[in-house]
Amino acid sequence: MDWSKVTVGFIGAGKMAQALIRGMTASGKLKASQLFASAPEWDVVNLNKLDQMNIRKTSDNVQLAKESDVIVLAVKPNLIKDVCNEIQQSVRSTNQKLLVSIAAGISTANIEKFCNKKYRVARVMPNTAVAVMEGTSLFCLGSTHMREDYLLVQEMFSSVGYVIELSEELFDAAIGLSSCGPAYMYLALEALAEGGVKLGLARDVALKLAAYTMKGAATMAIDTGTHPSILREEVESPGGATVCGVHELEKHAYKSALICAVEAAALKSAQLGNKMNDA
Repeated sequence: MDWSKVTVGFIGAGKMAQALIRGMTASGKLKASQLFASAPEWDVVNLNKLDQMNIRKTSDNVQLAKESDVIVLAVKPNLIKDVCNEIQQSVRSTNQKLLVSIAAGISTANIEKFCNKKYRVARVMPNTAVAVMEGTSLFCLGSTHMREDYLLVQEMFSSVGYVIELSEELFDAAIGLSSCGPAYMYLALEALAEGGVKLGLARDVALKLAAYTMKGAATMAIDTGTHPSILREEVESPGGATVCGVHELEKHAYKSALICAVEAAALKSAQLGNKMNDA
């Protein structure tokens, strides 16, 4: 696909939209001149941030939809229906443009219904690490998708990290893991650093050591494809410091706590989705 001729418009200019814009421009996939974003006139903070990123801006969602080849819905879930109704007038024929929703909980079927199937629909759930091109994005396509939509979404979001297609039924489980996962990792990172500080390390040194340790462990798992339990055992020497540390974590149900966190977040995601889709 020739990305040099594609204009991507973001309806909504909040944190996730900004993260995607920063990641896509930093990756070189898209130039700032190819990006367009809309925000209400009263949203001065985000409009100013768009100025700082040299992104074309507007407060007119219909104008943005008319002038964009791909439209990303980056608004709160409760606004999706109204925005879809608003931008229907931007297309003259059905399935002319791709509408990508990154709103949590709203199914592709409902998005298609809200826009009277005038757009091809994709649903994507990125996490915030897309801002540094290390994100994880889940996606599925709606009922009226075209063959090239798969490649378009893949290429667009692979520019900011790892992207995987999943059946929509598995979205809540994956959201509990990857969309919410950075928060679990930040908590672990904070705790590791606090442990170092408790034992006398300077706070900035402890944070760097903890962050690079987590990054290195993740890279080992990704690059080698080795199961984490095997990698862990390779670090644990009989009678050594590591196995004693791991034992303490297991005494405090560390592994179980993470499993429960993923499950609780997934259940909450499903509840919120059901509530919004039934509305």
